[in-house]
Amino acid sequence: MNKQNYIATRLGGENFDKQAGNKFTVIKENKQKFLEKNPEMALIDLGVGEPDEAAPLCVIEALKACCGSWDLRGYADNGADFFVAAIRRYMQRIFNVTLRPEEILPIMGIKSGLGLLAGTLVNPGDVVACTVPGYDVFATQTGYLGGQTILMELRAQCGFLPEIEALDEDVKRRIKVVQINYPNNPTGAVATLDFYRHLVDLACRYQWVIIQDAAYSALEFEERKSILQVPRANQCCVELHSMSKAFNMTGWRLGWICGNEAILRACAKYKSNCDSGQFLPIQKAATVALDQADVLLPPLRQKYQRRLEALLTILKKHNIAVFEPKGGLFIYAKAPTGVVYKQYQRTEHFANAAEFAQWLLSTLGVVVVPWDDCGSYVRFSATFATANESLFLHQFDQTLDAYIFLEA
Repeated sequence: MNKQNYIATRLGGENFDKQAGNKFTVIKENKQKFLEKNPEMALIDLGVGEPDEAAPLCVIEALKACCGSWDLRGYADNGADFFVAAIRRYMQRIFNVTLRPEEILPIMGIKSGLGLLAGTLVNPGDVVACTVPGYDVFATQTGYLGGQTILMELRAQCGFLPEIEALDEDVKRRIKVVQINYPNNPTGAVATLDFYRHLVDLACRYQWVIIQDAAYSALEFEERKSILQVPRANQCCVELHSMSKAFNMTGWRLGWICGNEAILRACAKYKSNCDSGQFLPIQKAATVALDQADVLLPPLRQKYQRRLEALLTILKKHNIAVFEPKGGLFIYAKAPTGVVYKQYQRTEHFANAAEFAQWLLSTLGVVVVPWDDCGSYVRFSATFATANESLFLHQFDQTLDAYIFLEA
């Protein structure tokens, strides 16, 4: 059978197999090739985007205790009441946000939630504004559904906040949804409450829906913020939260959307035709994590902050221009335009971040994520897995010593 007869056009149709994979797929493939070619070398993997620890022991024990429960064996549908209750307690305690049960929808992770929101909100021809660089699931789903995406570039001189005022008045009137993500992946920037207030004011004026991907909100270093703290936000906003990053529960696939009740009611209807909810014992275990957040979160934030500060010191030492993160797991840095090998004074130049990232892997065994969406940047992650953090960082530092990096 010819592929064009059964592969949807939105996925490439007959050209499906000719399309390049996304950057993360390519990185995994390149890592595997490197390890096969260099079995004696250990990777210095600073590209991983998921936690390097298991879920807290209390959470694992809670799952063990109830995973065989007869009462919890069935479909979860749109979320368990006990998990929703834990979310309400958590949002009140961590963000000072009061929510009603109707303003919460449990989901199977933020990726799933963004897809559900796209299916709930986007019609063919609708205009959606998304930030770039960023997590592109909502923008991709918008394209699948026949919508149009406007990319709002995040620039250092604006604190990596979108310059919404720079949009034409006609564009502002056409926008239906604005999607943001703070603390931001990959820049590490955080949004201020003033920014959230201004965004909510614009949303009310132009009748936008605001989607705030708050996957890293619990890992904001100075102060945890939610857009739902802003008056009138529940009229136009929904915010997505995750158990993955803050509670080391990436593979457990659980989170929630909270905010505007009407949007969540529609999303729940759409969701009921897409999945049957997450396994109830996982939701039961997650309630333990949420209720112990005050104990579990501070050490995790301290670990990532310590690692990020150490990475910043190393990168600055080697003339790599970095932006100091205010939350999350990552450092965003300008990709060098070239390197000089000190011993032989040989210079190699890079056209973009992807070339620099490939050189780091093939030459030094260092893995990073390239970001060429608006300029040439790379992302360094603090989620590296190691038995000896100091030794790992020392090895990374020494690995760079043989080169002079040419600043962009």
